[in-house]
Amino acid sequence: MAFMEWTEELSVKIPSIDRQHRTLIGYINKLDDALGRGHAEQLIEMILNGLVRYTTAHFMYEEMLFSLHHYPETDGHKIAHGKLYKKVDEFKERFAQNDPTVG
Repeated sequence: MAFMEWTEELSVKIPSIDRQHRTLIGYINKLDDALGRGHAEQLIEMILNGLVRYTTAHFMYEEMLFSLHHYPETDGHKIAHGKLYKKVDEFKERFAQNDPTVG
């Protein structure tokens, strides 16, 4: 069973963003699966780096749309993006240090 499932409740009703959110969920599930199965560190690192790159591109895309459409909750959303970046960085650091609580 997947760690995280896409549901219509997650939809923001913007097809391009929903597709990107599905892709992000796919990366998260691949990472969870690789960690759970004890795959090689290099594979986990590749998935994690892919997740980071895709997340960065996704956030840039979302923030461009916010600006373009004068989204009223832009500031709050950018704060949420920053918090998620921080969590991902902390996870990467713990993984790099072979923290046994990762996974």
